[in-house]
Amino acid sequence: MQLVFPIGRARINEVIKEGGRQKILDYITTAYQNSFGAEKTVAEVKKMGGNEAELRWASMTGIYHFSNNDPKDLVRLVPYTYHVHAKFYEMMDDLTEYSIPYEALIKILAQGGYTGYLSSEYEGAREEFQTSAQIRMQQVMFRKVLGAL
Repeated sequence: MQLVFPIGRARINEVIKEGGRQKILDYITTAYQNSFGAEKTVAEVKKMGGNEAELRWASMTGIYHFSNNDPKDLVRLVPYTYHVHAKFYEMMDDLTEYSIPYEALIKILAQGGYTGYLSSEYEGAREEFQTSAQIRMQQVMFRKVLGAL
C-alpha cells in the first residue's frame, strides 16, 4: 500500500496565481498520487491544453520534485544520517504539518538513534511575518513530539 500525503496548499496556490486551473491541477495531483510519472503526466496535461504553469507543475521540477514515500523507508537510512533539513510548507494550529507526517518521521529518527539537528526550512507562503511564526510553530511541534517519545 502506498501512503499518500497531501501537497502543500501554498504551492498549489502559487500555481493557481501563475494561471493554473483547478481541473488540470486536480488531474496532476491524482496522477502524482497514483505514480503515473512525470513524462506521462506532462503528456496528458498537454492533451488537456495545459498552459506553461500547469506543464511546469506536472513535471520533475513541479509536483514530481516532492517525495511520497512511506516514513518507514527512512529506517534503513538513519544510521547514515548526520543532518536533516526539516522542510515544511504549512504548520497547522494543532501543531502538525499539513503535508508532511513529522510525528512519524521524528519517531523513526529517534528510534534509529539519530542525535543530530532538525533544521527548519520553511518553503510555504511568504506573507509578511508568517515565516517567523511558521518556524516557531514547527520548533514547538518538534519539542512536543520529542517530549512524547
